[in-house]
Amino acid sequence: MAYPCYTYDNFLQMIQHALPLCLTISWVYAFAMLTQSIVYEKEVRLKEVMKIMGLSNGVHWVAWFITIFSQTTLVMIAVTMILHYGNVLMHSNAFLIFLIFEIYALSTISLAYVLTKKNIFRFFIYLIFIII
Repeated sequence: MAYPCYTYDNFLQMIQHALPLCLTISWVYAFAMLTQSIVYEKEVRLKEVMKIMGLSNGVHWVAWFITIFSQTTLVMIAVTMILHYGNVLMHSNAFLIFLIFEIYALSTISLAYVLTKKNIFRFFIYLIFIII
């Protein structure tokens, strides 16, 4: 059985370098707000109040993760629908686009958790080790 001919997409060739940059810049605000929320919670010492009430540290972080991940999932669904059904990435599978965005959201949330820890320098040492 023959496979359909390759269609050359001029628009995709033009935006292949600009689209990832635009998407990354558009999510900087969400990352900044997440980091600011976690730091504010530490400044007000709400985490210590939760520990006094009996909440474990793991449950606290899982609650943060569920909250932020559900918010980013809604955004990723909207962006996926705009990119796929708006004929920007019409030749790509919508599920794969969504999956890549979700993996990016997971890595962003993890990075925000690491950056809000007290010992940031350890993270930079690991980052330099991975880059080299």
